[in-house]
Amino acid sequence: MRSANIKRKPRSPMGERLLTLRQQRRLTQEQVGLLVGLSQSQIQRMETYGSVSLAAFIRVADVYGASLDFIVHGSPNSQSAA
Repeated sequence: MRSANIKRKPRSPMGERLLTLRQQRRLTQEQVGLLVGLSQSQIQRMETYGSVSLAAFIRVADVYGASLDFIVHGSPNSQSAA
């Protein structure tokens, strides 16, 4: 039985932004993975640790309509990729 006191690793700031962008678009990790050619576990790792290839970040940023600058640095003036 799992303990209710399991400590989870905190998300990276970049992972937190990726999670927020996905949730704002009401997409699951699996749906995003299908759109960008990654597995659900790779999307989860991306949201937790911010670790994945640059090419994958670019594809995810395109799906979310966000700039890489916003995803990486959180610059509020660069949230839109337009």
